[in-house]
Amino acid sequence: MLLNLWATWCVPCRRRCRRSDALEQRLGGPEFEVVAVNIDTRAIAGKPRTWLEEVGVRSSPIYADPGRA
Repeated sequence: MLLNLWATWCVPCRRRCRRSDALEQRLGGPEFEVVAVNIDTRAIAGKPRTWLEEVGVRSSPIYADPGRA
């Protein structure tokens, strides 16, 4: 498992999320999974999903931890 913590305000996250998504497309399966967790604390409903679409992330499911717990 690769855990990728990201936020819509994080500039380096744009490239990292695209790369993580490509890695999931190439190697994802029963033995490996990329788990990307959005850590925006005040995200507007739907903003993380829109951000991922703009960045070009297509394969990774969206998980969120707005309380950073």
